[in-house]
Amino acid sequence: MGSWPKLNFLFVLSGLVLFITSCAYLSTEAQATRRAQQAYSARDYDAAVKASVTALLADPGYDEALDIIDSAFPRAVDAHRQKIINYSGSNEPDKFDRIVREYEALQSLVDRVNVLDIPQREIWLFKAKVEDYQSLLNSARQSAAEDHYLRAEKLLAGSNRDDFRLAAEEFKLAVSMVAGYRDAQARYEDARRQAITRMAIVPIRNTSGQKEYGDLGAALTNQIMSRLLADRSLSEFFEVVSRDQMDMILDEQDLAHSGLVDSSVPVELGQIMGAHLLLTGQITQIEVTDPQHIKNKRKVERDVIVGQETTQDSEGKKHSRTVFDRVSARVTFHELHMDATMMVTYRIVDVATARVLTSNTQASTEHYRYEWATYTGDKRALDWNTKALVQKKEQPPPPPTELMLTALEDLTEAIVRDVITVLE
Repeated sequence: MGSWPKLNFLFVLSGLVLFITSCAYLSTEAQATRRAQQAYSARDYDAAVKASVTALLADPGYDEALDIIDSAFPRAVDAHRQKIINYSGSNEPDKFDRIVREYEALQSLVDRVNVLDIPQREIWLFKAKVEDYQSLLNSARQSAAEDHYLRAEKLLAGSNRDDFRLAAEEFKLAVSMVAGYRDAQARYEDARRQAITRMAIVPIRNTSGQKEYGDLGAALTNQIMSRLLADRSLSEFFEVVSRDQMDMILDEQDLAHSGLVDSSVPVELGQIMGAHLLLTGQITQIEVTDPQHIKNKRKVERDVIVGQETTQDSEGKKHSRTVFDRVSARVTFHELHMDATMMVTYRIVDVATARVLTSNTQASTEHYRYEWATYTGDKRALDWNTKALVQKKEQPPPPPTELMLTALEDLTEAIVRDVITVLE
């Protein structure tokens, strides 16, 4: 009787192995066919064709996949052709782009089926009345390119940067449809140059009265420039006036230390540099607290095992028991902390109108915290967290400049976000 449970367990285990092996075997054509069935039921005929082809590449004679693709392929082709007919008769502004996408989908369907080297392939192509979709696609791309080109020309009749930007995007779409289409690439470059928004960043001044941490104003100015120039989403239609050019013009106009409070100054600088936006600002507050060393002393106790003791009861039987002893230690918990705060005010001005587009004040505070512990007494009294603190050694606080530079990074991000908002 004792061997029966073991045999029963082995029987169940062997059945489980066979089941897993069977699932693994079905994981190619059977599972792909299951996906095809689900897609077909959802009327996603393109996905049904794709999954069926996957199954048939694994097993060209898989009947269920053959049945699905036999029905799904002509339905998928008909659906795309019907959309093309609908788009062709519509007045939607992007109808040519949509027609291109439908012909691309049709060509993709045909290419996918042509991968199969089976006799049924020609029957499916015949049933679906497949045409030369590549030629039709090329023709549709020509129509779409011309449509974008004509839209761009209309936009060029405008006189503001937004019109030029939209025109540049249309010329770029024309080229994306047909490489080298007419003179679209050259006209894109011309429109893009006229659409560019140029920003001049006046060197940010430190008016906080705290000068011992280096030229933080210059550091903030350089970080803002670097972040804006590194943003690839802005690079197509945005430029930053170089720091050298900015410094030269400020020196020539004797404005390097003026603070730019006169509302006419932004307009003057914009006219000189061809800038559209001007960013000015100043660091108004720098505050660093002295390092504070806080100590918290505490007595800790714990019962620990010190050995085993054997006793004998009244009947002479021996018993063993664990012997505990209470140990203690005096722990000093140390915390060293300091804070560094920087505040900057800034504004973004439209130099053509002297209108302030954004005026803001941002502050950033960096907190430094470091904890460790020392003790006297029995180490066994310490819990795991205290032991970890004891392993740490006392260390000096970071120099204030290090905290200031971290705060500077936060301020840079905040200012750059405001610039991007203005540009949008």
